Amino acid sequence: MQRRTFLWGVPGSMIAVSVSLSNCTTTPAGSDTMGEQKDKRRTIDAGVDAGVDSTLTRLHNVVPGARELVGKSNGLLVFPTVINAGIGLGGQYGEGALRVGGTSVGYYSTASASVGLHAGAQ
Repeated sequence: MQRRTFLWGVPGSMIAVSVSLSNCTTTPAGSDTMGEQKDKRRTIDAGVDAGVDSTLTRLHNVVPGARELVGKSNGLLVFPTVINAGIGLGGQYGEGALRVGGTSVGYYSTASASVGLHAGAQ
C-alpha cells in the first residue's frame, strides 16, 4: 500500500511528468503547408550553417577527443538554439537538423519540462 502511495504521490508524479514531457521528435509531415515547411527548413538551415563552425570549435576546445569522435561520426544533429525558461516550472525547446556530409537530411525538435527551483531564461 505504501508503495502505491509513493508512486502516485508527489515524487512519483514529478518523475512521470518529467519523463513524459522530455522528448525529441521529428517535424511532422502534415503539420504545415508545404510552403511553410520549406520556409521553416530554410530558417533552420541558416541557423545550422551559421552555428556549426562556432559550435564545433567550442566543442573541440572543451571536450577532449571530440575532434576524433566527430571525424568518425556518420552525421551530426545540430540545434543552433535551444531556448530555456522557467520560474518554478521550466521548459526548453529547440529545432535543428541532422547533417550528413554537410547537407541537412532530416529536421528535428527537442522539448522538455522540469519542476524545481529555478528562475530565468537563456
